[in-house]
Amino acid sequence: MRGGILVQVTAGSVTGHMGRSAAKMAHELLENRWVHFLATDAHNITSRPPKMREAMEAVVQQYGKEYADLLCTANSMAAFQGTPMPQQMEPLNVYPELEEKNWWQRMLGR
Repeated sequence: MRGGILVQVTAGSVTGHMGRSAAKMAHELLENRWVHFLATDAHNITSRPPKMREAMEAVVQQYGKEYADLLCTANSMAAFQGTPMPQQMEPLNVYPELEEKNWWQRMLGR
């Protein structure tokens, strides 16, 4: 981790239980590997249950087991124990303006 902020998304956002816009934002953050924690935001077991297993399985399926393990186990354990977080996966699209453009993008001025 290079510094900056730590990001947490709720399981309900990942699974779509918090609405389309929340799911879209959660998956955009996950896709770019900008998330460090997956949280429950559970208030009770009936109207707002945890859904952690469902969310973790979605992360495994879409973004890989290594990332899911960081979000659901390793990072949370480090925060709980007050120890340094493990090596994180490299975040994507942090500085898109510095990424090299292909010839077509340069021609179109994008």
